[in-house]
Amino acid sequence: MKAGLISRENYADYATGDYARKGHLWTLLNHSPAHYFAALHGEDKDTPALAFGRAFHCRILEPDRYCYEYIVPPKFDQRTKAGKADAAAWEEEHGHKTTISQEDADTLDRMADAVMAHEDAGLLLLDGEAEVSGYWQDAETLIGCKARYDWLDRESGIFVDLKMTRNAHPQVFGKDAARFGYYMQGAFYADGLAAILGGEWSAYYIAVEKTPPYAVAVYQIEADEMGYGRDQYREALRRLKALDLAVPPPAYPGVHKLTPPGWVRADTIFD
Repeated sequence: MKAGLISRENYADYATGDYARKGHLWTLLNHSPAHYFAALHGEDKDTPALAFGRAFHCRILEPDRYCYEYIVPPKFDQRTKAGKADAAAWEEEHGHKTTISQEDADTLDRMADAVMAHEDAGLLLLDGEAEVSGYWQDAETLIGCKARYDWLDRESGIFVDLKMTRNAHPQVFGKDAARFGYYMQGAFYADGLAAILGGEWSAYYIAVEKTPPYAVAVYQIEADEMGYGRDQYREALRRLKALDLAVPPPAYPGVHKLTPPGWVRADTIFD
């Protein structure tokens, strides 16, 4: 079993193994054991949105690697012999790189500029390292856990998660944080670092809007919210401990009583 921190571990290597991770635990907590099993054993399907997200993280957190790994391909007139030759020569020289459109490259540049122009976001990313994998064993359940830290500053005792969002406004992003498990993520990641390195750790999120004016907001998870997230991941680990994953578990067995949510008035009439 892996243990400790690994700097810049290849993501394919990080993604392997049956360690508990935030995304899968969130699935177990909000869906069912069957959904957890499917997430654990399923293959991640790549999408344009995921590919753009990877480029987004790389452009902001690892700009040198971004310049090496990403490129906007030129246009060649392959109807001509010369154009075909130029295209072949370009492919031989740059074929190892990931191609992106000029539009996406421009958007990524503007998002990166917006992050670095934001005083608090820029300070958070001033010292530290990107893409650090962490592995530890949960003391209560003895389950092996892992986390991928977007940005880790060991000297300051902070870690940062970079989020691309439709709206970085506090009222909207706060709802997204609850919807997507950001409180749980912060507590899970902080406790992982405490298990590996000891001490107390502070969780920050840098939210970046993906459309003009590419607004940026910085958020810190306070103690009460960290406790809320901790309760969530601890409950998920306990559920995981009780599962037998040797065979696919059921999703929602039994017959359930269907009741309206509390905000629906009993005298509401629907046409």
